[in-house]
Amino acid sequence: MQQKKSFFTLLYSGGPGAFIFSFCLLLTILNSTSLPLFSQSAGDELISPVDTGLQSPFWAGVDHFRGEHYQQAARSLKPVLDACLRQQESAPTKATFPLDSGQVAAAANLYALSLIRLGRREEGFQSFGECHRLGILDGEGLLNYSRGALEKKEFKLALQLAQEACTAAGRPSGGAASFQNGAGWNGRCNYVAALAAFGLGDWFQAEQLFEESRRLDEAAFAENPYHQYYLGIAQFRQNKWSVAYQTLQSLYHSHPNHPLSEKTVRLAIHCTLQLWQGQDNSRTSSHWWNKAAELAQELVHTASERQLQPDSLSHQQAVILAARIYSDGGRHQEALSLLEPYLERQDAPSLSCRLLAAEILASQGKSEGSQETLELAAAAYGKLGEICSPSGAGTGAGAEFSIDSRGLAQELRALGDTASYRQGELLYSMEKYREAAQAFAFYRRNYPAGSHGDAALYFNGEALRREGFQDQAILLHETLLARYPESSFVFGSQVALMGLYKAKGEYQLALEQGRQLQTQFPQQAKTVDVEGQLEDLALLEQGADSRTVELLRQYRAAGECGTREGRRLAVQLAARYRSSSQEITAAERILLELLDALGLQGDHVADGMDERGLEQTAAGEEEVAAQGSYLLADLYRQAGRYRESAQLFLVSARFFLLAGNGTEGGGDAGEAAAAALYRGAESFDVAGLRADCRAVAHQLESLFPQSRWTSAVRIFL
Repeated sequence: MQQKKSFFTLLYSGGPGAFIFSFCLLLTILNSTSLPLFSQSAGDELISPVDTGLQSPFWAGVDHFRGEHYQQAARSLKPVLDACLRQQESAPTKATFPLDSGQVAAAANLYALSLIRLGRREEGFQSFGECHRLGILDGEGLLNYSRGALEKKEFKLALQLAQEACTAAGRPSGGAASFQNGAGWNGRCNYVAALAAFGLGDWFQAEQLFEESRRLDEAAFAENPYHQYYLGIAQFRQNKWSVAYQTLQSLYHSHPNHPLSEKTVRLAIHCTLQLWQGQDNSRTSSHWWNKAAELAQELVHTASERQLQPDSLSHQQAVILAARIYSDGGRHQEALSLLEPYLERQDAPSLSCRLLAAEILASQGKSEGSQETLELAAAAYGKLGEICSPSGAGTGAGAEFSIDSRGLAQELRALGDTASYRQGELLYSMEKYREAAQAFAFYRRNYPAGSHGDAALYFNGEALRREGFQDQAILLHETLLARYPESSFVFGSQVALMGLYKAKGEYQLALEQGRQLQTQFPQQAKTVDVEGQLEDLALLEQGADSRTVELLRQYRAAGECGTREGRRLAVQLAARYRSSSQEITAAERILLELLDALGLQGDHVADGMDERGLEQTAAGEEEVAAQGSYLLADLYRQAGRYRESAQLFLVSARFFLLAGNGTEGGGDAGEAAAAALYRGAESFDVAGLRADCRAVAHQLESLFPQSRWTSAVRIFL
């Protein structure tokens, strides 16, 4: 397919920077007729080529230009034009000048065109400008000057010059019948003016000028596809979908092999889709959808297996366009049939076909209420996500082609990002919350900087909340607020956290979330009755404070952490402090004092302890040690100290087992140990310590195969 041309370079071709419309060639191409090189001014006769000092170089320049010897033409015409300009500046009297006005205009025009053909565009443009200032350009000169202004994107000047050219002296006459009454000439001028209006973005004026050009010279308009193409775009830009469709569709069918044909039919399809969606009458709507489908099928039949131009469609991309149209029209099976040949291939365009097939299955499943089809869609999303993931590229897509370019790797990552997120989203909508949580965890692990990062955190947290994993849900919602403070999911996460904190008895934290909601989202907060919830939380928090005061009195009376009873009360008091953001520091201080009293010093917290060291510590107070280390681990996790949090959760798990006399099979102690191990794995995961996370997950799976925490931890394996 040939290279397409932009509107302001339509008139130029040949070598780099070449100017196609030399004076005679321009008339031959646009009017398909042999016209005189220069028109005579009214009442003037050309002076015979007698050597008067200027006649010889003038005619020599004309001959050189005709022979395409532009260097010699410019050299011959320069002294002629200089003399003309001096004469115009000093005493513009024709009687004393050896060239008539037509020859002067010709010299000005040919000299500037010669410079342009030589690549000296700026000099040629300036020469046109100087001659225009002195009023020696005729119609052809003005039109060529207008084309130069188009090329420089000086559209306002180009429009003015093209309009001046319509009525200027020196227009072609004789020869073609269409030019005898000026219609053909005015058609050309209006066309150039239309291009200038197009460049200005004045779509209405551009449309009017293109239409006037067509009216004045229908034959020339029909023969030049660019006339129709830019008229169609001007109508398209004004949302005149019906007339734009007629213009573009007519162009496509009259010039099916033109370089513009593919772009034309794609614009025509867009018009039909707009008309389809904008119709209230079902019969009319169906008519436009059928037109869109027909054009899309034509693209499929004509598109190449590879992209021949930077903005052309490959065959797979044409198939994707047609399949989307069929899917939007509810013709899901026809859409899937179009995609089927590409669903087993591993090239990037075919993987895009896989993604679209999954989307069509999801749409079909929702419209038909088919659980089986939705499950097929979720599985298709998941498979594509695995193929395109960083961990799967070597065994999936990478098995068929080498990911040796950054562009291809980014394309695969974008496909995997979308597919993995949509799998989780679809599973969540199907109320399969455990599977959705696993899908979102896969997404966050493989696409930590993905385009759906905030949404994945939100829905992952909500899926876990619905499954009863409150602590994990809190962690994910808190992470979302920290990482994506401007996300559209902030409101939802704050509402979720307010409820989660309340459920855990952490009333002060719940109150803070509610107050933030009222400040940040005053109108939305009313939709979930934040004000009423805050009143309930205030009452709960007041009751919690009275209990805290009583615990503090008992703790001090018992000798604080210096006695067994004091250490037992320290756990309860720290838990009360833990629920209040105002007392977090006090909670940490009491817990550190408790662990120190039990023989678990700060360096052990930082570096961990082996099992033998733990067994020799806190003899008879394993339950207190387990609860205290668990509380401190939870506190550190909230503070973002994930590594320390994970190590403390492991310490807590071991003490829970010791408190249960080493019973690892289950019971309350076993379930508490399993919960601590799960939280340890989760904290390692958030800290980015993947190997430690997997090791803890394997340990949990080995020790407690029947625990609900084991089922949850498998997302890390």
